[in-house]
Amino acid sequence: MSPATGEPSSRTGLLSAVVFAAALAAYLPGLAPGLTGEDSGDFLAAARVFGIPHPPGYPLWCLLAGGLSRLLQVEPFARAVNATSALLGAAAAASCVPLARRLGCGALASLSAGLLFAFSRSLWGGSVVAEVYSLHALLSILLLLATHRAATAPSVRSAAVLGLAAGLSLAHHPLMRGLVPIAGLATLRTRALRGWRRALAASAGLACGLSVLLYLPLRASAGPEKNWGDPRTLPAFLDHVLLSQYQPPATEGIAWPTVGLVPRLGALGATVLREFSAPSLPLLAGGLAVLLLASRGAFDLSRRDPRSGGLLLATALASTVGIAIYSAGRDARFYPPDYGTFSLPAFGVLAILAGVGLESIRRPTWPAIRPMLALGLPALAFASNRAPNDRSGSTFAGEYGRAILETVEPDGVLVGYGGGLAFPCEYLQIVEGVRRDVRLAVRTGRIDRDLLEPFTEEEAAQRKGKVGGARRDFEEDLLVRRLLGRRPIYLSRERPPAVPGVSIVRVGLLHRVVRAGTAEEQEARARDGRLWAGYRFESLGHDRGDRTVVEAEIHVRIARGRHLLDRGEAAAAIGEFLAADALRPLAPAERANLGVAFLRAGRPGEAEGAFRRAVLEDPSAFAARANLGHLLAATGRPSEAVEALRPVLARAEADAGDHQVFAAALEAAGAGDEAMEAIRSALLRFPGDPLLLLGQARLLAGRGECAGARALADRVSPVPDDPRARSLLEEIRARCP
Repeated sequence: MSPATGEPSSRTGLLSAVVFAAALAAYLPGLAPGLTGEDSGDFLAAARVFGIPHPPGYPLWCLLAGGLSRLLQVEPFARAVNATSALLGAAAAASCVPLARRLGCGALASLSAGLLFAFSRSLWGGSVVAEVYSLHALLSILLLLATHRAATAPSVRSAAVLGLAAGLSLAHHPLMRGLVPIAGLATLRTRALRGWRRALAASAGLACGLSVLLYLPLRASAGPEKNWGDPRTLPAFLDHVLLSQYQPPATEGIAWPTVGLVPRLGALGATVLREFSAPSLPLLAGGLAVLLLASRGAFDLSRRDPRSGGLLLATALASTVGIAIYSAGRDARFYPPDYGTFSLPAFGVLAILAGVGLESIRRPTWPAIRPMLALGLPALAFASNRAPNDRSGSTFAGEYGRAILETVEPDGVLVGYGGGLAFPCEYLQIVEGVRRDVRLAVRTGRIDRDLLEPFTEEEAAQRKGKVGGARRDFEEDLLVRRLLGRRPIYLSRERPPAVPGVSIVRVGLLHRVVRAGTAEEQEARARDGRLWAGYRFESLGHDRGDRTVVEAEIHVRIARGRHLLDRGEAAAAIGEFLAADALRPLAPAERANLGVAFLRAGRPGEAEGAFRRAVLEDPSAFAARANLGHLLAATGRPSEAVEALRPVLARAEADAGDHQVFAAALEAAGAGDEAMEAIRSALLRFPGDPLLLLGQARLLAGRGECAGARALADRVSPVPDDPRARSLLEEIRARCP
């Protein structure tokens, strides 16, 4: 590695201070005022009580965020934690300056490198909300700096600092487990760790850095309100730190999409291109200029200092292409094709290499080109990324969390899966003291054990034989049995529990578990109307700062669309469904509801298109296929109706109306005998059903067997208040006056 530059350290400190101040000045105006999406609620709750967030626990972040937010004396508490992220992000950008100086950059190029990283889209985005990624960026740059210093200026102190940086990095984020070995390899065949004193100092530093992990069992033993996984024992501690909860068999049977390598590399390329400039064609030249400068810098550095060049390039590749390769084909819930956060170390490296590239331009054709590029590219990055990272108006996550908690009756239990739903509720309860009477049953990704235990021998045996999604369903059903009739139970999933005499009713944004033969269903429907009249989503459609906030908006729009559809306001429901579809393509079941809304609004062509698309995307989509069959039968296409409805009849969800329409379509298609057999088979499943009896009578009337038709029709008394039944009866009377 090349030795450090001979420039005075005071100038390097001044340049770092300039970058720090510029970054902070950029971040603070766009700082989120409170809760945002993603994991913000989880981290804010942990920082408030010095608790344990989701694996791997992020102990260093908890200590820094919890401590600094109290020192800042900023209100509300969430804004203080967000300000802590800004401080850490600014420190990460400022740390680029001394590293660039050590790599031979002059003052202007080093300043440019720091400002480029400060104004990069991903670092800026992680520095205005409560997240761990600004600290991740800081540690990655400090690790590179400590590695370079230990290799080029070996001493006991530099070895200790390298060990400390490695230990803190390993304790902070799982991605650092791939970067720390790269740093270790870069010190081979150097004097960085040569001699027992340096080796001992590095080991002591490593142990000191790793010791921050003791926060997890120590705080868990104190029983904080936020205590994910309770890692006070060694097995629980190892499970938490090693992310065992996110690995099979715990995740088996939970259907989440996977993303292959090629789409991931495409997403990575798009992320890199827009990191330093806006994704519009004229401004994209700025991003390309940064990449070209970084390429030139990598070539120049690798030529004159192969070890330093290899360290930076390996770090960049490991945190971009390496992540894409590792994540390809894995569960996209835990390994999303999102490189704006996971690849932060690479973007820091790109900024530094761009500085090296600027420095390598020694005799430009135009003397002003270096200062123009050095200041113009950071200015372009600032202009491009300021608006996308302005979270000063981000309030929807809080509105959404309040609405979820308001939906639950007093002293109710909420079984809600997914951090996008659970984390805002947990934040509101722990930090703001909102609706603490609501018991959140799922605070660690699965139902809390204290709500389920003790298990009977039979329950324990059944539970042991299930994993992943099957165990989740079993535990949810078990919870319903435990609490049914004792506390109101609300579910986030539209899945009726497998408990006799129990069903669910949509209530606001959730689903209420109700018992048959009680007034609970009627009360739930009345509560649904009151809730929708009282919900307040003032920032709906105006706050789309992150993925989970967008998903929350989609949830609200689809739920409101279904509520409007139930009230007969089909046109308004269509508007909500289409607004959700514009944010994320509707799932087949959701698209089926859009088709129903089109149908009720008198737009059968668009309804048919919605049903057909839903069936194409999911041939097993029951509601879409059944509605498509009914529509085809009603519009005079019996053969197509038969083809659409035949797979439906074998499903448990099929009702008597589906069988009757299928039989009528068979008759219209010229298969009268098969139609009669279909009706008789359906009557075995639904004995005495009025629609089927009238359907059979209609078939007999069509054959001219009027006596039998009248006899069957007379058995249906009184005639149900159903337009389908009245239509069948009128047709029978018309055929057999």
